[in-house]
Amino acid sequence: MNESEIKCGRIAIVGRPNVGKSTLINALLEEPVSIATHKAQTTRHCILGIKTNGPHQLIFIDTPGIHIEAKRHLQRQMNKVAHQTLQTVDMVLWLTDRCQWTHDDQRVTECLADLNCPILWCINKVDVLNEQAQLTAHIDTIRAEHPWIHSCIPISARHGDQLPALELMLLEHCPQAPHAFPDDMLTDREPAFIASETIRAHVFKNTHQEVPYATHVTIDTFTKQPHRTDIHATLWVERPAHKMILVGHKGRTIKQISMGARQTLVRLLDATVHLKVWVKVQPNWSDDPEAIAQQDLSGSPT
Repeated sequence: MNESEIKCGRIAIVGRPNVGKSTLINALLEEPVSIATHKAQTTRHCILGIKTNGPHQLIFIDTPGIHIEAKRHLQRQMNKVAHQTLQTVDMVLWLTDRCQWTHDDQRVTECLADLNCPILWCINKVDVLNEQAQLTAHIDTIRAEHPWIHSCIPISARHGDQLPALELMLLEHCPQAPHAFPDDMLTDREPAFIASETIRAHVFKNTHQEVPYATHVTIDTFTKQPHRTDIHATLWVERPAHKMILVGHKGRTIKQISMGARQTLVRLLDATVHLKVWVKVQPNWSDDPEAIAQQDLSGSPT
């Protein structure tokens, strides 16, 4: 292989909450490495996903959504992680939602304007947009207001529309460099982290309103046996009322969460999984710097 053909680039995927960042990274990798739900503000950590295709390695970093009103320490740390990530990458994928434009989108542009790397604007969810003329007018307006945008491409992360074209655009801006990770590596996160995020995803699936946002997961033990993986986990909530909701009537809700997570982990870990989950109260954890520090929001994106 000619050394000049070898490329490796780090790409931050940024945008306001709930524009489809996690869905996009999962679609690009063709594997679920980041939580993707219909609820906003699901991603809390910097999730790194690696796609190697011959001489080309693209390192995608799924960042937490940038918040305007970061009232809790958790939200402030998520903003900090997103901002720090932008200073370490070779290019940025900026994701927005169709022709919608909010104060959060405007805040993101303020974070991107002074960057010294290519910024590719992806307009997501265009599969549910009826008026093409409306999209064209929106693109013209935003590009005129933000001349630092290098390229623009409408996509559908959910259905995979235009993703091959997007990858070609990324490779155009990808620097010549040796691969940073082994070619068969999908993510830098350990299996225990994947387990905690999988459990949290099923909390989002089975609970509503403030409960999933007031919950975090710790993996107490993660033991690999010859023919199975044993996982003991704790769901931490802020209030006794949240615990009652998570446990559910006669334990039905926590049973649904555990069963769903176990089924997902069997596929992700390619092993028989024995999973036990407990629910405990940790008052005000989302505004506790020590509790947030233990969650390792930043990971190792570089």
